Order: sequence, then C-alpha cells, then structure tokens
Amino acid sequence: MSINRRGELPAHLLGMFPGGREEIRARARREWLRRESPPEEIRDGVLLLSERQLKCELPVPLSGRVDQVYACGPDRILVPVDTKRRGRARVEAEDIVQLSVYATLLRNSLMNVEVANRGYVRWVGPREVVRYLPARLLDDAGVARIYFRWLDLMEGRATKVTFRPSNRNCRQCVGRSKCKRNVAG
Repeated sequence: MSINRRGELPAHLLGMFPGGREEIRARARREWLRRESPPEEIRDGVLLLSERQLKCELPVPLSGRVDQVYACGPDRILVPVDTKRRGRARVEAEDIVQLSVYATLLRNSLMNVEVANRGYVRWVGPREVVRYLPARLLDDAGVARIYFRWLDLMEGRATKVTFRPSNRNCRQCVGRSKCKRNVAG
C-alpha cells in the first residue's frame, strides 16, 4: 500500500476503505504515533511547515530549509524540529545553532508568530528507532553573535580559535586557510 506522509492513498485505492480519507488519516496518524513516540507537545501539535525554505534579512541575513515546524499548545507557539541520522542519540552544539537559526527565521519571516525557546532534534538511529531530544535555543541576539563571528572568520578579521585544534575541528572550520593552528592541512 502506498500511503504518503500525509496519510493519503491515491484516489483509485480510496474505494477499498469504507471510512474513506478520514479513516486512512486516522490509521496513518496512529501508526505515526506508535512508530515515533513524539513528546506530548508535538503529539498534540499541528504540523505547520515541512521542508520549507525560509529567508529573513533581520536581525542578520539568513536562509534555511526547516525540516518540520509544529504549532503547539492553545496559543499555537511554533516549535522547530530537525531530523538527524547518527550513531548516538545526542544534541550537539551545531544542532542548537541550526534549530536557533530556524527559530530566528520563523520569528522574522512570518508575521505575528511566537516561537518557543526550545526545539527538538528528531534522532533516527539504527533500525529506524526514533527519539525526540529537547534542545534549548539561542535568542535572535545569540544567533546574530554567531553570524558576525562567522563573518569575521570568513573575511579574515578574526583568527582566534575558540576550540581545541584537531583534525575534525580544523577540517570544519571556515578560518582554516588563514589559521596557524590548522592541523588538517
């Protein structure tokens, strides 16, 4: 059976189900809840955006494609979710920055929306095990500080590295070409 992500069957198969679209949606939702076990606020929320490109100019120029955004609670506060496939279930600093950028994009590209100060990393592990890991997000000022630091590194104005040089860190660093501590070559 080919049910898409919204829980819908192709029109030619709908006749096979007496309850029609509503029964199919309810069945798909039950299956999603069983498989994913999302936190309560996501479970009770409404999927508002999925794989949507967003852009803003303030507080700094940003763009990004959010994985999912849920409208949660009675006030429909927006909560960003980003899916990661990796060996261990953990939230990394990069995840917090990415989710925080999404929150800044939501606040500054959509009109009159409130965005939560938390998001979730939707971790997909071995054998498609899914866990939702909470992450406390940076505010817009924190995202702007990271943006300006990145800009300084890219333009060669800042070379002070704030992490321990290692092959992995130096390979990922935007300032590696000008850095004397670069161990990645």
